[in-house]
Amino acid sequence: MKREVRKEFNIKGEFYTIEDLFISAVRYALGRRTYIVQEHCETVLENIDFFSKRALEVMIRDIEECDNYGWDCDKQSWMTLLNKLKKKLEEKKNGKK
Repeated sequence: MKREVRKEFNIKGEFYTIEDLFISAVRYALGRRTYIVQEHCETVLENIDFFSKRALEVMIRDIEECDNYGWDCDKQSWMTLLNKLKKKLEEKKNGKK
């Protein structure tokens, strides 16, 4: 069964608080051997334009410093996410949105 995808919704809270929720979710999912890894990586990528340089740097660091990515398929999801986070960070550093 495919879940409903909403493209827009309102979340109340400070910008950094929302970013920190994503950072916390990355940390929670790292090393898990469950469907949550792929779903979470996809959700981060769907919202990648939202993140500040600070949030991108923190997520990149957390993924790079991890010593257990879970199953091979989980590691693949993390490496895909890591590469795209790095690319987005470089774009932001170079003045692109």
